[in-house]
Amino acid sequence: NSQQRVRDSLQNEVSTFEQSKGFSTKDTSYIKNLNIWASEFRYFNLDSLLYITQRALNYSKDAGYKKGECISNINLGDFHSDRGENCLAIDFYLKALSLASTIGHVKLKLSIENSIAGEYAYIGNYGKALDGYLEAIELAIKVDDKPMLSILNENIADLYASQKDYAQSLEFYEKVKKINDIVGDDVYSAETMCNVASIYADMGNFSYALFNINKNISIFESYKIMDWLAYSYAVKGKIYVKQKKYDWALHWYNQSSYLHEKLEDDRSKIELLNGMAEAYLGLKKDDISQRYALEAFEISKNIKFMEGIQQCAKTLYTIHKNKNNYATALEYHELF
Repeated sequence: NSQQRVRDSLQNEVSTFEQSKGFSTKDTSYIKNLNIWASEFRYFNLDSLLYITQRALNYSKDAGYKKGECISNINLGDFHSDRGENCLAIDFYLKALSLASTIGHVKLKLSIENSIAGEYAYIGNYGKALDGYLEAIELAIKVDDKPMLSILNENIADLYASQKDYAQSLEFYEKVKKINDIVGDDVYSAETMCNVASIYADMGNFSYALFNINKNISIFESYKIMDWLAYSYAVKGKIYVKQKKYDWALHWYNQSSYLHEKLEDDRSKIELLNGMAEAYLGLKKDDISQRYALEAFEISKNIKFMEGIQQCAKTLYTIHKNKNNYATALEYHELF
């Protein structure tokens, strides 16, 4: 409801512009609001994100407003990224990067470089992703952009975590925590510690994992940040799966699933569905487990998310092995 109010407020601002005397679609303040309004639909309604962004892009070109054109291309990159259209996403991000360089907007340039590196991570090209993040870090240090330094170092930490190199991942998270202390933003810190909780769960350090996730759930609840709250509930479910407390795991996965009904965030949904599959597998309800694992697997394939395909293939291998479907189990094992 809180995020809906933000979108409603932005819509009202846009309408006020359109109804004002002497209104022009070349008004840069109007275009700026259109772009902000469009970005608020990410993870909630991709069609609205696309429609509003295309308007903002056309108006920006008519007005010769390069910054507006740049932000519109970022939004279009985000749209195609969330649909798993990685090549298209990178094309739009590169257009945006060229525009940001033309107008000398360093903050936009850093954000775009981060997004491009993220696309390479999604398709499993971790080397190129790491190179992109490290290059952006050099620029962020040069201009002393602490929030982006936090984000970039955290994304590198996530790269190492995805490769099960938890020691290296936690080293980068220590850097991130120190930067966040300087930035002094509760939400930044909560996002970081939510990811740290997930790593502690993978490492089997459940007391640290639960401490971190409980603290951060309360922050996301107080700020009403639904996408991160849904992710936090899923991380808590994961912690209980690792402890083989499958009923408790399903309780928290169901909380996350309820929030996902109002979200459009397939990458997070994959982790949720595969987690539910693991919980039902632990309860020896293999048919239900298979249904969730297949749904997650199909989403992973559709958006070409390599890490999701890998996780789901592992779960489906175990399910089919339990059912004595050895040929199918082998296929998933080889894919994993």
